[in-house]
Amino acid sequence: MMAFAKGMTTKILVGSACIVVGALGTYALVPTESLAQGKAERTFELDIDFDQFRQLMVRTDATAAIVEHGGMKLLDEKVESVEIGFANDHHPLRNALMGRSKADVVARKSLTVQLDDPQLNATEVHLVQDSEIHPGILSVTTSSTEPSGRLHAYTTTLNATEKDDRTVIRVSVDMTVGLRISPLFHFRAADRIEEESKQAIEEQESAIRSLVSSSKEGTSYIPVSLH
Repeated sequence: MMAFAKGMTTKILVGSACIVVGALGTYALVPTESLAQGKAERTFELDIDFDQFRQLMVRTDATAAIVEHGGMKLLDEKVESVEIGFANDHHPLRNALMGRSKADVVARKSLTVQLDDPQLNATEVHLVQDSEIHPGILSVTTSSTEPSGRLHAYTTTLNATEKDDRTVIRVSVDMTVGLRISPLFHFRAADRIEEESKQAIEEQESAIRSLVSSSKEGTSYIPVSLH
């Protein structure tokens, strides 16, 4: 009788374990909502001096060129505010005409871009872009203002500094994407978001290099529109 009871207890324990394992397996396969973050950054040098690069970014429609090179389309661009200081520029007019402006510039733009990525379930993304330009330093931060589809947050930065007769560029991308996927495959989806961040960085570098290359070839640019 005791052997029989012991056998029954063992069967019950094994059966209970199977139920628990089965429940855990089922849970792992049920799609759930979660967030995945992707980050990437890159530093590279351009064969152009900083003053020329600054002039290129300010006097041309660089935003559209960089955005559209990355597979997006710029739908709207509006300058919200601009502050210009001449404390570091004793000859502002002459330097501006020579493309050697030393003025301090702080500006804000609102942007609307169109995406072509069905997986994000977002067609338009609204962004705010803050730029600061000082002698030898240029910094641009572009961030989404609200979630759009599965794109919960998006921020990209561009920092440029002078180095002798060259310009050092550092770009970064940080994105958070909402996923509906089973926990069992979450890590694979997270890896994919990380890869997309790296691809976005590569596209930014390619766009910036293309912009600089076109300037050396004398390609015409669309003037920046202040409206």
